[in-house]
Amino acid sequence: MAATYDWLLFTDADCQPASNVWISGMVAPLAAGKEIVAGYSGHRRQGGLLNAFIRCETLHTFLQYSTYLAAGTPYMVVGRNYACKKDVFLKVQADAIWNSLPSGDDDLLMNAAGTKSNTAVVMERECFTFSEAKSTFADYVHQKKRHMSTGKLYKGHIKILLGCYSGAHAAVWLYFCIMLFSVYRDWVLIIMAVRCWLFWVTLASCARRTGETRLLPFFPLFDLLWMIYNFAFAHYVFKKNKLSWK
Repeated sequence: MAATYDWLLFTDADCQPASNVWISGMVAPLAAGKEIVAGYSGHRRQGGLLNAFIRCETLHTFLQYSTYLAAGTPYMVVGRNYACKKDVFLKVQADAIWNSLPSGDDDLLMNAAGTKSNTAVVMERECFTFSEAKSTFADYVHQKKRHMSTGKLYKGHIKILLGCYSGAHAAVWLYFCIMLFSVYRDWVLIIMAVRCWLFWVTLASCARRTGETRLLPFFPLFDLLWMIYNFAFAHYVFKKNKLSWK
């Protein structure tokens, strides 16, 4: 680590900060005594369903890790926009696992060093970063394989919580489809309507906070596609990682 100073702020080469107060906003929690700061990093809006799905998935991921952090169970940040203190970075970097994966250093840092008291999330739009989303399905799949492969290294209780959440989401849609053909069809429709309203309202609240309101019409489709996404990529959480960066 060749950094001169004690505060580190990270983004990617293809990311653009939302404003000229990005640096001061992201390091403000460090000045207040925090050690790891999570920020939002979105993708630029372009045409096509793939772009909309990637942006929805990014929004949903942020909703997950920011609310877990607020509840005192931090487990990840996104490497495109986070800050930490140098001594925390050096401590985690010394772990052999750090260099064993082609990606996931941001996950590992928060997973290894994040606590209820030393982490913070920055929600101000001026402190966001934005980059281009993958433009082809093949590139997106390869990227998600790398991202998902880090999940096997999460703490046990985090894996259980995330697994239960994903499993419950899939079970809701599967049982809904099955029970539509039962004598309880009317009750199933009512229960599913309430469930969808609660889920979509929660996503909509996060979308408004992050300025992603153009995604609102995609939420019903995203809700269903996210179940397929979990089935398609879940095994990479357990599979031995042999993926390269490219």
